Amino acid sequence: MNKSSLTIPLISKILIAFIVLCLISTLIPLFLFIYYFRDQSISNNIADWGTFGDFFGGMLNILISLISLIVLGYLTYLVGKQSIEENERMNIWLRKLDAYDSLANHAPGLKKFIYEISRLHKRMTALTLRGISENELENIKNEICQKYDYFVDFYDFLHSFSLRYSHLFNYDFDCEEFNRIILNGQYLDDYFKKSRESIEHSKNYVFDFDQNISNLFFKDLDNFYDKLKEELKQTKSNKKSLP
Repeated sequence: MNKSSLTIPLISKILIAFIVLCLISTLIPLFLFIYYFRDQSISNNIADWGTFGDFFGGMLNILISLISLIVLGYLTYLVGKQSIEENERMNIWLRKLDAYDSLANHAPGLKKFIYEISRLHKRMTALTLRGISENELENIKNEICQKYDYFVDFYDFLHSFSLRYSHLFNYDFDCEEFNRIILNGQYLDDYFKKSRESIEHSKNYVFDFDQNISNLFFKDLDNFYDKLKEELKQTKSNKKSLP
């Protein structure tokens, strides 16, 4: 349960305690007056009743003022504490959102990454068989290497994501799914790095890697995106439901 959801019941209890203390404070001067002047008869003199009113009001005002000051101070403390906690939650939510945005910005490029790499390799193979100029070949190689670099940069970010942001999310970064993402991503990362070196230094343009690993990597990655997105929605929903 969120601590902030306890604020209203707690304030209600404080108000009840305040009323009880005020009633007790009302009885204290009356008890003292009866205790010390119990042997006196009830006066018919209005001046005596005025004196009694001054005594009763003087003591009661002091006690109620003191209780009011204590209760007001405590309520001020609660409101300030709630404000600090709300600001902390807002800050964490914004940091979560920034982390998710940084990750999600790669999603459009990743969805067509494998397709574009495959297309470029097939194009380069076909053109090589027909014979192309060195400039044309160099342009295709550069384009392929840029795609490789894009994935390598993404994987470096993904690999460090848990270290940088795991303290913000409730997602279990030690779960089997995320470990599988990192492991399969490492396979693709190593493959594309070696392929980049091969493309830059030789004319062997073999594009052959485990497609099942690639499919599993992107499937798990999509699930990872969805779980972080759902957590952000729940956090936002909880913020709106706060008193």
